[in-house]
Amino acid sequence: MTEPLERSELLWRQYELEVDLYKHHFDQAVRINTLYSIITGAILSFYLSQRSVPTAKWALALPLLLSVGLAGASFYGACLLGNSRKDLIGITKALNLPYFPETRVLSCLLILSGLGGLLVAIGLGWLLLQ
Repeated sequence: MTEPLERSELLWRQYELEVDLYKHHFDQAVRINTLYSIITGAILSFYLSQRSVPTAKWALALPLLLSVGLAGASFYGACLLGNSRKDLIGITKALNLPYFPETRVLSCLLILSGLGGLLVAIGLGWLLLQ
């Protein structure tokens, strides 16, 4: 029969989980933004090279939807990250650690991604309506 884990060991496991989750989310945010930029850039360059074709502008619908989705998901993720930050600060204090990993970098990245997505969506919408 196994003994129950001590409180400090549980806190350490939760701390590791929070830090690993943060790293995973940061990595995914960078990958998603990279993929979004590649797709949007490729379709936009296709549209700009084929502007004379009347139906070419409908190719902008996909990056427009991706831009709106990226903006929404980024803003939502930035809002939720505050809860994780509070948990991480609490765990750090409970373990008497001198500092905690700063998670505001991911918040800033998500907010910038959201703003960029909105700006691109506005630009693509303008091109689509012309």
